[in-house]
Amino acid sequence: HAEATKSLLLLAGIGALTLIFCSAITFIIARDIAVPMKALTGGMRELAEGNFDVTLPGVGRKDEIGDIAGAVDAFKIKLEEKMRLDAEKEQEVARREQAARDEHVRKEAEAAQIVAGVVASLGTGLEKLANGDLTYRLNEEFIDEYKKVQDDFNGAIEQLQRTIKNITMSSAEISNAAAEISTSTAVP
Repeated sequence: HAEATKSLLLLAGIGALTLIFCSAITFIIARDIAVPMKALTGGMRELAEGNFDVTLPGVGRKDEIGDIAGAVDAFKIKLEEKMRLDAEKEQEVARREQAARDEHVRKEAEAAQIVAGVVASLGTGLEKLANGDLTYRLNEEFIDEYKKVQDDFNGAIEQLQRTIKNITMSSAEISNAAAEISTSTAVP
């Protein structure tokens, strides 16, 4: 019976030592694996929320956790670079769009200025015509789009001047003919 008790105590001691050993291993595993993994997971959550300034725990470790942390850190760096390039690309697109808008506004202003010049020249020509000046011509350089307007205006004034000159000449001839008829039919 003493021998059985001694064996039972020995087995109980070995069981207790095994239990203590297993508890120590569990504690070490929890301390060396679970705690760093939990910290790394927290860092990854911050990264997922857009905080790129987060320092991932475990980077530089020489184990699997270090490998995971290093891979996530490399991903973070590449993602930051991609986001920076995307932002630069968006800024470039916005700059080009603004330049195109500015160019469009400039061209519209230039076109409006050209139209205003053409209208002013025509206005001056019509004013001269209204005052009886048939010698005025549009001599400014018009762009190709308005060259026909200039040519038509100048041609119309030229034709009107010729027509009035012909009427004046015809009137003079009629007056001379009437005077001759009057002289020849006069009774002495």
